[in-house]
Amino acid sequence: IGTSTATSPTYIYAGAGPYTVVLIINAGTACADTATQIVNFSTVTAALSSNAPQCEGLPVTFTDGSTTTVGTITGWTWDFGDGPPTNNTQNPTHTYVSGGTYTVTLTATNSNGCTNTYTTTVTIPSSPVANGGADTTTCSTNPFVMLGGTVLNATGGTWIGNGTFTPSPAILNPTYTATPAEVTAGFAIVGFVTTGNGTCPADTDWVTITITPAATINAGSDISVCKDTSGFPICATVAVATG
Repeated sequence: IGTSTATSPTYIYAGAGPYTVVLIINAGTACADTATQIVNFSTVTAALSSNAPQCEGLPVTFTDGSTTTVGTITGWTWDFGDGPPTNNTQNPTHTYVSGGTYTVTLTATNSNGCTNTYTTTVTIPSSPVANGGADTTTCSTNPFVMLGGTVLNATGGTWIGNGTFTPSPAILNPTYTATPAEVTAGFAIVGFVTTGNGTCPADTDWVTITITPAATINAGSDISVCKDTSGFPICATVAVATG
């Protein structure tokens, strides 16, 4: 127990209290008097939580969990780790435009002016990217196309379309067989969709397959000529070809 005989002493307490302070004047005399006061020390413990991870471009909700031993929490300063500005609301939302790991800092202030700072990290996944490859062309007599998809920030991809994907639509490079209706229409459109996207929405890339009619040739009707004829005209026509 600490004591002092000074008129205006200074004393350092080890914890937040409460402590009972007793002042005795004229101790040991008939004029002695005693005064008592309870002393509490105000401390702040900053804390936070969030619904991260959220995909880049989607809002992350941060929730204040700060406490104080005396008074109330009256101020919040948030630094989300991706540059200014800061935020001073109790439970803010923040949108990260790029994937990565960010350091989030909350400084909480109570009604007595005491402050405390808490720091943590949040990981923001990058958006998946689907690439189904370039548009392509095939012939109506052989309406098969080898596809080749690639993905970024995803674990795989799957193909969608009206025709048949061999051996499966759930691989990156199947062979696509157009339907008879697509052959008649002269084109097919297939989609490539990312899978294994985590908290991010899937991405889709569309590929147009142009189906051209088959080339045809007509050499004309059969003809008869004399065996001593040195030359004779013939006339042929082609379609969907240059010669």
